[in-house]
Amino acid sequence: MKLKNLIAVFAVGAAIASCGTKKENMAEKLAGAWSGSNTIEITMTDSTGNTIIQQLVAPMDIEYAADSTFTALITINDTTLIKMGGVVNYTDSLISMSGTMATTTTMDIAGEVKMNEDETIAITYKGTTPEVNVSHKGTVTATRKAK
Repeated sequence: MKLKNLIAVFAVGAAIASCGTKKENMAEKLAGAWSGSNTIEITMTDSTGNTIIQQLVAPMDIEYAADSTFTALITINDTTLIKMGGVVNYTDSLISMSGTMATTTTMDIAGEVKMNEDETIAITYKGTTPEVNVSHKGTVTATRKAK
């Protein structure tokens, strides 16, 4: 009888443990709509070889989907909108993103996303297009939009 009681205790313990609160993984935490401010630095080389750096701050809206894809829209002004999209990769300590950004030419982008203690996200990314000697660096702090 003691063996049956021991097995019953383990079974009940396992059942109780499986009913505990489920901890969200990073993909679940990140999924949804976010909005923030994007500090941008655009570096270009003109036809005479001079390097020109332009800095600006623009709002950015981001949508992370449960399938690990993202889309984003940077609003420079009423007529200039920059669209981004790509894939988010998750590891234990790092969330990386890669994709494209549609400016006057399509840029490849790569970056990182960090979830902060206060439930905001910090994004850093770089877009490059060697054909026209332009790079685009962005730093974003975003908060989750209300559902």
